[in-house]
Amino acid sequence: MKFRITIGRSSKCNLVLADMSVSKIHAEIELLENDTLLLTDCHSTQGTFIICNSGNKEIKQQIISKNDVLKFGRISISVKDILNASEFYKFDKNSSTTEVSDIEISRFSNDNYSYPSNYVNKKNEYTFLFFNLDGRVSRSIYWTRYVIPIFFINIFFTIIDLSNGSSNTDLGIGPYSSIIALLTIVPSISMGVKRCHDRNRTGWFLLLTTIPILNIWVLIELYFLKGTTGNNEYGPDSLFKV
Repeated sequence: MKFRITIGRSSKCNLVLADMSVSKIHAEIELLENDTLLLTDCHSTQGTFIICNSGNKEIKQQIISKNDVLKFGRISISVKDILNASEFYKFDKNSSTTEVSDIEISRFSNDNYSYPSNYVNKKNEYTFLFFNLDGRVSRSIYWTRYVIPIFFINIFFTIIDLSNGSSNTDLGIGPYSSIIALLTIVPSISMGVKRCHDRNRTGWFLLLTTIPILNIWVLIELYFLKGTTGNNEYGPDSLFKV
């Protein structure tokens, strides 16, 4: 019987690395005959690497040893730590998921970037997106998780206001749409700041939206321009698998 452990961001994995640079199902390690370990990359976005003296070697499938250090996205982990964290040799089909703690995540990462703990170990993706100022989001996430949903929500409640005759014709807003506008203030700021970060800009860049003419450029950056390629001072590349 072969033993296998899956590694990734998804809670369905046997070893969860709750970091946005790690794909949902990133890689797997399989125990073959004679205690041989086979590492396979599962078509991850950021790649799977073995860290060696000559640098990082990207692999698709390779025999590894317990002394190797692996890299999944931005998280570097020794094979020994993986085996210990997942209780590999006790692993079976009914084993429960093992999640790496904040302390373990920071210990595993040997890059020169310090992740905020609420960024790398988010328990709820939407809480992170809408109520957190750390990290980055790509254009696609910004549009699909915020711009488009908020647009249709506003349309829906505006129609309700109009049908009830409660909409203020001068202001173009009613009680229901006003409540939605208030509820989306914090998510708007949170998503806007993370889009600024994706462009390698400080969140204070959003203040330019209060200045005529300049606010047009801010909207262009947030809505249409690609984030910086690779890591920047605000975190890893936002183009990860969701």
